[in-house]
Amino acid sequence: MLTYAVYYDLFVPVLFPWYFPPLTTATVVLCAFGLDAATSWIRAPLVRTPALGFVAALYLGFIVSILPTTFRAEKAIQETVEDGVRKRIGLYLNAMMKPEQTLGCEPLGYVGYYSRRTVYDYPGMGSKKVTDFLRSHPDQRNMNGVFKHFRPDYLLLRPWEYDMIRKAADGNWIDQDYELERAFEVAKDAPQWLQDDYAAHFMLLRKKP
Repeated sequence: MLTYAVYYDLFVPVLFPWYFPPLTTATVVLCAFGLDAATSWIRAPLVRTPALGFVAALYLGFIVSILPTTFRAEKAIQETVEDGVRKRIGLYLNAMMKPEQTLGCEPLGYVGYYSRRTVYDYPGMGSKKVTDFLRSHPDQRNMNGVFKHFRPDYLLLRPWEYDMIRKAADGNWIDQDYELERAFEVAKDAPQWLQDDYAAHFMLLRKKP
């Protein structure tokens, strides 16, 4: 658990929620181990087993109690953010891009699946070219380095990703070589917590002629 925590804290520049299951799993397992060790002084099985069972049931009860709220929230995210933004982006790119054209972005899943186009994704989950570049250029292991090198036909960036690149010391290339094609975002009347989702706003940039 400590190894995961140090890795996340010191070596991962941007943390997304789906990065945490390994740390969460290690934490739960160690807590269970610690609880077992802390109650080892209870020798009588007729006492210890029900006591541990009660703690386990209490833990699961907390999780079950919030599931209805979680279901509603996930449904809203699916309809408003995933289908309403990311899926829509992928379908738009599929209809608009030529088969030989390329795209640079971070959100590979929905966009890559529905666009059916070549994606130079950072950090390279779906592109061997990107992973080879990152291995051979350790000083450029960031969006600016990857997208500056590959110069895909289109770039799909969150507003803060765009600002991060253009404010980099060598990031002036993005405004020189690209222009805004269109923006994608959740519906204006969506609740604020959906407006604040990390996939709620994207800018599609097109390479200038």
